[in-house]
Amino acid sequence: MNKIMLGYDFQMFCMQGFKIPLYAPLDGHYIVVGGSGSGKSTAVLYWLYKCRKQNVKLYIADFKASKEFSGITENFAEFEECYDLIKAYYEEFLATPEGGDDCIKVLLIDEIAGLLTHFSMTKQGKAKADEIRGIMSSVLMLGRSRRCFLWLSMQRYTASIFPSSSGSADNFHVWSENDHLSRIGGNQFSIFLYCNRNKEEVSKCKLKSS
Repeated sequence: MNKIMLGYDFQMFCMQGFKIPLYAPLDGHYIVVGGSGSGKSTAVLYWLYKCRKQNVKLYIADFKASKEFSGITENFAEFEECYDLIKAYYEEFLATPEGGDDCIKVLLIDEIAGLLTHFSMTKQGKAKADEIRGIMSSVLMLGRSRRCFLWLSMQRYTASIFPSSSGSADNFHVWSENDHLSRIGGNQFSIFLYCNRNKEEVSKCKLKSS
């Protein structure tokens, strides 16, 4: 199984001083939730760095044009151009056979809630927002069999992102919340991201892996 290191066990480090790596399957859908400045982008960038040696084709939609993800992949878009990038990923998803091909394909959408809200402000944009929801739901439901996965980042999860009756949100394999954990139940553990000796605790969060 392909896997990436998410960080280290924060509680074990605090109590024992040991850096115990925590891993999650790369073959999975990820969602990262946290307020502004909570470390969402730092966590995602760290995970992208850790999977750089894997055979992964990345599509990155950076709605807020933060420039944090620019230069990582040629499949990159900002602001309203994210719509065309998401459609391009979906076309490749549809063309990918059952069982996948020679690589894992990941669509990362940063600030998805903001993207959907922005498009929903006009009638024409609302149709695009609904189309994006449909694409995400399809990838979440069917992507694993084609080795195509969705990574989402947002400040706060709301039911408006996916229709509650679709069950799409139940298909995320890894949930990470860098703030309050009212949404997540089940097994949780704290992690921290290690960059160098001078700044070990870059981003602390709690995470659930299903």
